[in-house]
Amino acid sequence: MQTYSWIRTELKRIYPKADMAKGVDLNKNGTLEANETITDANRNKTVGDAGDWQAFLKRNNTALRALPGIFKAGVFLKADNPIHDILAAERPLAKPADVTRVYALIKTVLAQLKKRIARDAKPPANPSGVPNSLLDAVCPTDSTRTNKGKLSAIYDILRDLKYTFDSTGKALLLSTTLARTKIDCDTSAFIVLAVAHEMKWPIKLVLIPRHAFLRWDDGKGTKFNFDQGNVESDAYYMKKYKIDPVAVKRGAHMKSLDRDELIGMVYINVATAYFEAKDRAKALAAAAQTMKLYPKGAVGYYYTASALASMGKLTEALPYIKKALHQNPRDAAAFFLRGKIKKSQGDAAGGKRDIAAARKINPHIGMKVVYR
Repeated sequence: MQTYSWIRTELKRIYPKADMAKGVDLNKNGTLEANETITDANRNKTVGDAGDWQAFLKRNNTALRALPGIFKAGVFLKADNPIHDILAAERPLAKPADVTRVYALIKTVLAQLKKRIARDAKPPANPSGVPNSLLDAVCPTDSTRTNKGKLSAIYDILRDLKYTFDSTGKALLLSTTLARTKIDCDTSAFIVLAVAHEMKWPIKLVLIPRHAFLRWDDGKGTKFNFDQGNVESDAYYMKKYKIDPVAVKRGAHMKSLDRDELIGMVYINVATAYFEAKDRAKALAAAAQTMKLYPKGAVGYYYTASALASMGKLTEALPYIKKALHQNPRDAAAFFLRGKIKKSQGDAAGGKRDIAAARKINPHIGMKVVYR
């Protein structure tokens, strides 16, 4: 059951005084009418989950779609498209023009992708008489007739539109980075997720240390990892990123993220942006959202600890570091942070051990730890 809802989040932003547990007085007449009340529409004995807010949108579609921001700009997409949830999480840091820009790009990519698929659906000139299925096997990514080719086409379109990859870690939020025509591993994946949802493709995001990639899994045997145009095995990621099998078992890494977990990951980007703006309180609030939505991940606990430590609350930070290391025993950032705290508290030997452990995992770790 998905708990996070972009509809609830956006309405709370627009109607800050509304009691979201009851509903929203859309016509502002001082009374919650039947259509303005939130109910257990999907009959799962939980009032206020994502499905209930989807039903609320359906009942009030005309009024809500006239509202600025996500409601109006995203009207051409399905109401349960993940891009709405992603942008709702980023919304406090985004300008209206940023939101409009994201939807405009997705609309363009969708249109161009559909044209390519229609073009490739036509039988190609094949004077040799070789079956098309054999041609696809030889050049599987040259055509959108293959699943891998469909995903490759999205990245090709982004490149054609002059979007380039930013490996500096500065492309934090999808809503704000597109103005620079920059994307990175996760922000580009968000665009693919939005398009894939409209095309009914079974795509999920997978989070690993300092990276994210996509996974196609139809539950019927067709499963592969797709990373900015490349197909890689699970073993490749385990080896390259030195992922602890315990972290995989506990769901911290290599897991196909469900919708709540995906938005929990987005909130880490939000927390990072607040950190860089030196707004520790809001960074802490964003990290709390990650812990709530993605409790199996180590990253929410680490960021909570980091925010608390930056506010001088060193002792309070330690239990969260412990939780991060429980979920991911090879969390270099958590070891490093704990080492710094121990040193500050007078435990020089303990601090030295933790920092050494961090640098054994990641030799490049330093004073500024970016956990993305």
